Amino acid sequence: MFGRRRRRDPAPAEAAPQDEQSSGSPADERPVAGPDPADALLAAIVARHLDGAVVEEGTARVVSAALTVQCHVDQLHAFGPHQTAACFFDVSGGPLGATPVFASVSGYGGTPQEAVADGGHAWVGLVSSLLRAVDDAGPKGDAEPEPDVEPAPDAGPAPDAGSEPDAGSERDAEPEGDVERFEVVLDGRRFLLAVNGIDRGFTDGSADGVRGGLRELRRRLGGSPWLLPRLVEDGRLPWLGGDDAALVSLLVAEWPDLHTVELKVNGADWTTAGVLEEAVERPDGLVGAMLRELALLVPLDPPGMPERPAVQRTLDGLAERQEPRQAAGWQGWGAHGGVLGPVLSDAQLAEVEAGTGPLPDDVRLFLTQVAGPGAGPGYGLLPLRRLGGVVPLAHAGCGNAWVLMLDGPSRGTVWMDAPGSDETTTQVASSFTEWFTAWLDAAVRDRGPWLQYDVRACASVSVMSQLLTAASERASAAGEPEPDSLAGQMRDGGLRLSGGGKYLPEGPLDPCHGCVAVAASLSLPPTVFAPGPLTTGPL
Repeated sequence: MFGRRRRRDPAPAEAAPQDEQSSGSPADERPVAGPDPADALLAAIVARHLDGAVVEEGTARVVSAALTVQCHVDQLHAFGPHQTAACFFDVSGGPLGATPVFASVSGYGGTPQEAVADGGHAWVGLVSSLLRAVDDAGPKGDAEPEPDVEPAPDAGPAPDAGSEPDAGSERDAEPEGDVERFEVVLDGRRFLLAVNGIDRGFTDGSADGVRGGLRELRRRLGGSPWLLPRLVEDGRLPWLGGDDAALVSLLVAEWPDLHTVELKVNGADWTTAGVLEEAVERPDGLVGAMLRELALLVPLDPPGMPERPAVQRTLDGLAERQEPRQAAGWQGWGAHGGVLGPVLSDAQLAEVEAGTGPLPDDVRLFLTQVAGPGAGPGYGLLPLRRLGGVVPLAHAGCGNAWVLMLDGPSRGTVWMDAPGSDETTTQVASSFTEWFTAWLDAAVRDRGPWLQYDVRACASVSVMSQLLTAASERASAAGEPEPDSLAGQMRDGGLRLSGGGKYLPEGPLDPCHGCVAVAASLSLPPTVFAPGPLTTGPL
């Protein structure tokens, strides 16, 4: 939820998670120990407050009819006279769908155990209230909350604000509020927005608690009292596709020398594009404050093809996520820069169709209303040309490509042809629209590399597996711990791929995102792959 903390680095098996195929790394199989005591305590707290939940034996994984929650305490440390706990959660199921979403919260208490328990209670309380709210039919309010409805502030220090309060400061609390629900419209699609929150504040002893100060601070920031509906209505969130709900969190921290705004969409940082970025004057007597909100955005309409401004706004936000496993953190993104190509004129479309034959209606609409060749899956959308009965749409890397079928009963469907990995040809979408929006939605949800083949069959993964095996054998002979990294064992450009002949000329190849992510899980940077024609182009 409100994490200033970062998600743990994904395990190698998570380097390229996919629905269709496995994408694990050579380091997937490791002995698994029982849960840390702090993790086990956090899981027990969460399970106690989710209906019908149990903790799977020997784990910190909570399973209920509504949710599955993997619990982890990332940090325990002292903050003045208090103990704080950074509580992390990977949440799936229910309205969120099958893919885990990262969330976090800080707990506090007189002992580490009390801090963990506080964080668990705070988080599960908010999540349970949101689940109940979205289970009810329809929104119960207009697009604005009633002015006398308060968010759900909570007593306690602000351990994750990055600054301690002045000596002699005191804490105060106001009672928890109810979840508020609104119907909002984002990029022409209706959503149910359910929001709740926790506020924390400190006074210098000159005011009667923090209740009034926190309420006034929200007003000065433009809240009424909630802040998230404003971000939604101002179009600050990414385009949201798919049928699963989105988990959205907001943190605003106000301290004498610190103003922080952190927005997360499905557990990943997202820009607020300047909204809430300017500090406001704190009310008298309020030394510091943390305003936190957690919300579920549940779609009420089916997804459709987004308009060009929504796609480009989303790409601009994705460009700030630079981890190798993320959409903008690898060579494919660098090939198109996250910039949509110009739309085609009617004359340009006619010229394309003179070579391809009539294109499906949704492809024609996309090319003339959204974008031409440029940003898209893999190394970007290609200029369309017919190759037998298909039109290549985008290169995935490692010699693999997505293609559009033009003939027969499969006309209009999109397939992954993977001669460079597992040599499969698989239908991955029923239409171009489904294919493109699924990629964009997966990128927003930070689901890792978007593949439809088994990355373990790629030549690069085989090479890395052999190197890791050799390093393990050397460590075993020397009586050293088994390595889980190849750091320093490969120079830039040391992995040279070759192949082609089907969708690319014979010769060097660029890597797929799955291979780049597997390399990153072994502490190898993307630069270990020698560039190919997709990044040195033009072809």
